[in-house]
Amino acid sequence: YALDNGDSDVDAKAIYIPTFKEVVFNKPISKELVLPSTGEHCEVKDIREFIRNLKKQNINFVETLFTSYFIINPKYKAIWEELISRKELIARYDVAAGIKSMSCQALHTLKQITEDLPHEKASKKLSNATRLIYFLERYIRGEEYSKCIIPEGDSYDLIYSMKIGKYQS
Repeated sequence: YALDNGDSDVDAKAIYIPTFKEVVFNKPISKELVLPSTGEHCEVKDIREFIRNLKKQNINFVETLFTSYFIINPKYKAIWEELISRKELIARYDVAAGIKSMSCQALHTLKQITEDLPHEKASKKLSNATRLIYFLERYIRGEEYSKCIIPEGDSYDLIYSMKIGKYQS
């Protein structure tokens, strides 16, 4: 989102290709791995779950199609490139579902802000919810998904100020 600073973490996702046995017994893998030394985390999704999330227009997964930060097993490079070549179409596969997904995520994030939440965490949650709302406005206007991801101008300034806890109304 171009909102990173020295305190930012890395949100990592790994897409797992299941074994034949896992497909036959329909045991999709979906879990979060946490590095005990740093607390960094990686969400691991079976390719079937990843595709389901794309179809639901889950922003957390659709936006992964737009990153330039990835490592790919060369065996799957052509398939990944084929998927990426259609990323704008995938991002608008079901606009109503996209709007619902973003709206629900923004609302859920706002509900996580409580009086007992430390100021820095509340600021980050507020900035994330605000980013989602600006994203949603641009998405509804039909702007390219790749442009919706990164806030611009006054929106960027506001969201970044919120994120670092320096928002002044």
